[in-house]
Amino acid sequence: MSTTLLVLLAIFTAGASVGALWFLRWQEQQRLERARQALVHTDAIGEISVIGEALMPWLSREGLNFLVAQIHHHHHQLETLKAPIEKRAHRGLELATQWQDHTPSPSPLPSDHKKAQELRNLLQRFNEYLKEAYKNGTTAANTAKPLLSEARILNTRLATTVYESRARGSMTLSNPQQAMRWYKKAQAAYKQLDPLPDALADAAKGVDDALQELIKANQESQSGTRLEEGAEALAAEDEAWKKKHF
Repeated sequence: MSTTLLVLLAIFTAGASVGALWFLRWQEQQRLERARQALVHTDAIGEISVIGEALMPWLSREGLNFLVAQIHHHHHQLETLKAPIEKRAHRGLELATQWQDHTPSPSPLPSDHKKAQELRNLLQRFNEYLKEAYKNGTTAANTAKPLLSEARILNTRLATTVYESRARGSMTLSNPQQAMRWYKKAQAAYKQLDPLPDALADAAKGVDDALQELIKANQESQSGTRLEEGAEALAAEDEAWKKKHF
């Protein structure tokens, strides 16, 4: 075999080895990327499941339907990737089926600050999923807009429920000044909803009325205190004059 052929064979062998190594590396990168994407979709199903379970008592039928659609979307992506379906993804599908048959009914909101804050955090994640779904085209604008409004109203209700509960607690402890501060917080939260939904009109009016009553009582108390202080001052002056002249 000539030297030229040997050189060409060596070059071909080296090139084939490099090509094979590149292909193997490319395959590994693709495998890792599919695994990463599968984890993203599985995590999404798991988090959406948590959001739905926690907020289900207060979400509308449309809100639950959005979460159901998102679970199905991420499950379809897992199937496209031919990724193994983990237990939490199966659990998400089971919940989605249950939510489809769920009939929303009024439930009291938590007055405990810690529990309410947990729900508000999950509601924030609900909003983020909603915005992302609109951005990537899996949710239409005429679906996303009313759901964003629903989430905003629910967020306000969670906050005002805690504020009003604390105001009532302050009154129980005979602390009207603290009660006024909590009612003012509730009043400010309602005013952020412009226009105020009809469903919250009575609650907002109740806060306004309670606050006005406390302000009026506080003004009357201060007026009475000033009158008493004035009367005491006059009596002291009168006593001092008597001692000086008699």
